[in-house]
Amino acid sequence: MKKLLVGLILVIIGLGVSYQVYKLYQRSQHREKKLEVKVPVKVSKVQHRQMTWKLNLIGNIKPKQEVNVYPKIVGEILEKLLVEKGDRVKKGQLIGVIEKETITAKLNQAKAALNAARANLAQIEANLKSIEKDYKRIKRLYNEKAVSKQRLDHITAQYDATLAAKKSALAQIKQAEATLKEVQIRYHDHTIYAPISGVITARYVDEGAMMDIKKPIVRITDDSIAKVNVAINEKDLPYVKIGQIAYIKVDAYPDKVFKGEVKVINPRIDPVTRTALIEIHIQNPKRLLKAGMFAHVNLILGKKLVLAVPKDALQKMPATGVYYLFVVDKNKIAHMRNVKTGISEGNFVEIIKGLKRGELVVTYGQNRLKEGLAVEIVGEQT
Repeated sequence: MKKLLVGLILVIIGLGVSYQVYKLYQRSQHREKKLEVKVPVKVSKVQHRQMTWKLNLIGNIKPKQEVNVYPKIVGEILEKLLVEKGDRVKKGQLIGVIEKETITAKLNQAKAALNAARANLAQIEANLKSIEKDYKRIKRLYNEKAVSKQRLDHITAQYDATLAAKKSALAQIKQAEATLKEVQIRYHDHTIYAPISGVITARYVDEGAMMDIKKPIVRITDDSIAKVNVAINEKDLPYVKIGQIAYIKVDAYPDKVFKGEVKVINPRIDPVTRTALIEIHIQNPKRLLKAGMFAHVNLILGKKLVLAVPKDALQKMPATGVYYLFVVDKNKIAHMRNVKTGISEGNFVEIIKGLKRGELVVTYGQNRLKEGLAVEIVGEQT
């Protein structure tokens, strides 16, 4: 019993000592809070802003139109090639001639055949006119019983034969005309014309080469209008419209901005990348934009009312890449907040998720902050 009493006394003494230690600890913490220095910060109020909604995209400059010119003739020699790489040509301009000796002979032959067929028809029509007159006269005499049936049958046979000859002559003329037209087309194909206006960007053959319809002669590039194809994310595609303006920069001209316009929207979305291609056309009268240049594209989708904060408020976690900032509550305590960003313009960034209108975010001094630290507001950015 005596041992139990002693143990109880020791427990009571221990609790008393612990209480005194706890009270001393609280007093020390209270003194530390009184001595705590508040972090000076500048803040900005989260507000709605009207911002330009644009997409930052990349692509490659291409000519609006580029064609390889192929011969339509096989097995003939290229007699003349009238253009060199770098030459500018207009649509319909003569750029080459294929040897015409054989086709010229065939053309003359076809013309002669047509002339002969027409002359034959003229002779038959003259004979028909004479026979028709005799046929009508003898038929009338036969009806008057002045000539025999044999005489009528003879002239009738002549008349019918001449009509058949005329029909055959007309068919021959039609065939000769078709043959001549075909030869004329082939004759025309021996002269090569530019199908579009532009610049000769490639020359594949030289004079004296044998023509092959599978091998091009030259390439013509129309660089008066440039185009750039860019990929649009599936979520942004509904907001892209024909006629929207895009601003393009290329590394070759860092201080120059080119203005373009959306001309083509591909309705098909790539199931792998979840993007669709659009085509932007850029007027290029001075031919500054060259095929293959790397293009930075800002596509303007319109205006948008968004919650926004200054860019200075945002920080990025190195490991995850997640954006965060510090929010100051009514007690002047800083709290770290993860946020999801959207579009940006100038010094402001849209906040899609993580903030409410009217909250104060730290724009200066946040590098010294940690969760729960007290702050002193020394300025507010408006």
